[in-house]
Amino acid sequence: ALLSGYRLALIGSMLLPKGAYAWDGQTLNHGGRSIAPPQLAHVVRAMQDIFPELNVTGWTVIHSPDGNLHEPVIDRQRRTAGTSETIQVVNAAGLVRGLKQFLSSGPTPNTVNVSVLARLLRGMH
Repeated sequence: ALLSGYRLALIGSMLLPKGAYAWDGQTLNHGGRSIAPPQLAHVVRAMQDIFPELNVTGWTVIHSPDGNLHEPVIDRQRRTAGTSETIQVVNAAGLVRGLKQFLSSGPTPNTVNVSVLARLLRGMH
């Protein structure tokens, strides 16, 4: 988990072969097959309920077996207007770019919310 200001990013990962994948907000598709990414949606919802003062999102980073940060390629299919994306599926380069934008765009991103951090740390032990 990464906490910055009033934003919390929960991160999961998986290793997949090179190739082109498509993410439609629910399923990850490759070569006509559907691949289930780690199920973060329920964790994001639970953390949002626990920390209503935060903007919580989940990120699944897909790693390439050869360590290339830009692979596998993940195309995001268009979503209908008004749908919110609480889970992002990205490659390693997309994770760096996306987290930088998400964490820095909130109110007071350079501030540590000590009470939230304390609650997070207490929940870990």
